[in-house]
Amino acid sequence: MSIEVNRRFYNHELPLLLSFGITFLLLTSLELVFAFLEKEKQRAIIKPTLLFTLFLLSLLLFPKEPYIYLGCLSGMLGDIFLLFKKKQDLLYLGMVSFFLNHLFFIFEMCKLLIKVNLFYNFYYFIIPSVAILLIVLSFFGIKKILKADSTLALIGSFYLTILVLDFLFNILMLASGFTIFYLGVIGLFSFIVSDSILSYTMFIKDIKRRDFYIMFTYLLGQALFLSSVFILFLS
Repeated sequence: MSIEVNRRFYNHELPLLLSFGITFLLLTSLELVFAFLEKEKQRAIIKPTLLFTLFLLSLLLFPKEPYIYLGCLSGMLGDIFLLFKKKQDLLYLGMVSFFLNHLFFIFEMCKLLIKVNLFYNFYYFIIPSVAILLIVLSFFGIKKILKADSTLALIGSFYLTILVLDFLFNILMLASGFTIFYLGVIGLFSFIVSDSILSYTMFIKDIKRRDFYIMFTYLLGQALFLSSVFILFLS
């Protein structure tokens, strides 16, 4: 990194990272404390501000990287909709929002791979093929395991597919030489754990302090993936 870039980092990016990073950590701490204590009203107030903080940070740091901040914005909308997950229509909207959250992150990784000529032509065949296979398998799996209706199973299969693809893309980024994406791999694994807990507690058996475990793994996943992107762009 040149001296000029270093100056810009310390004069511009670093204050933003510190101020928004500390804000995010404080809000996350409050959210997790309220979730642990099962204080739903207080938790509901804090929850939408978490991804909104990351959205603003992404927008200010990388205004020319819309996939990053649109991904955060979609995650924020998903957080809001899932506050009312007992209402089926809002549950569906929440799943669609998180589908977009992961889709935008995948677009960003594709953009990075294309930029360094590491997005090969055969990917255009492999990725849709894997996606179709995952959609079909997960559709019937969700119907059988969760005993869900066809609409929920279809939306759930698309969401599960994009989540798995996001995880695979992070592995691809790591294998392609973007070593910082080991954070993304851990983050997407954390996402999978979070969604597994959410699905289990919604459709099979509720557990005490479920929202604490869901939010801890979910926020860890968001933070780790975005950290890999932020570090890459700022290095």
